Amino acid sequence: NSGVAVHKFSNPVALGGAVGMAGSLQNLGRGIAVSAAHIAAGFALEGGLQVWDIASGYLMPIVTTGIGNITQLAFSDDGSRLAVTHETSPYLRIYKTDDWSYINAATASGTGARGVIFSKNGLKVLVGCQANPYLCVYDAVTGAREYTNTSAEFQSVTVNGHSPSVVRSPLNDDIVLIAMNSTNGVCQFDMSTNTPTLFSATPGLDSVNMLVVDKDPAEDALYAFH
Repeated sequence: NSGVAVHKFSNPVALGGAVGMAGSLQNLGRGIAVSAAHIAAGFALEGGLQVWDIASGYLMPIVTTGIGNITQLAFSDDGSRLAVTHETSPYLRIYKTDDWSYINAATASGTGARGVIFSKNGLKVLVGCQANPYLCVYDAVTGAREYTNTSAEFQSVTVNGHSPSVVRSPLNDDIVLIAMNSTNGVCQFDMSTNTPTLFSATPGLDSVNMLVVDKDPAEDALYAFH
């Protein structure tokens, strides 16, 4: 069936019906993102982006002209920006959520984004891609590309689905962890300095397609599914 149902944990059964969407769930790409104020969903359709205001349930007036099939979505931590990766050059659009104005990336990333994440302060956006350049970092305000990595060691996984392939470290707000299609499996990336560090190669650990971090820093655990 078409639609997405949203329920509160405090009363999961009683909250109304599904919210209608322009597309069926089988067309939902790899994009669902939630902030304190909004829910965003992306479809594998041209311009297939919809965002709801959580308080009112209303759709936001978003211009989607020029957006291809959605691949990934991410809000900044403060919810002030929404990053959208898609399949039409330059492959990245960043919206301001106060008025839904937007900028496109000034220089294209690689195609087939499999992960997108903001820096903790919301001023940078990292995109991990299947195609070269495999890693790109953008200024979230201007759209300028300030870092690229073209080494095949940093290629993102090619798996389809909603798997989180880029996550923030619970130990350091500047560090993000990226799933990769290589024998190293995971890359640690410092967004404050744009510095990547490969994990040591682990026999049998390749083509990592999902990362999960334990939110409790005391656990100091990263789970890599491959």
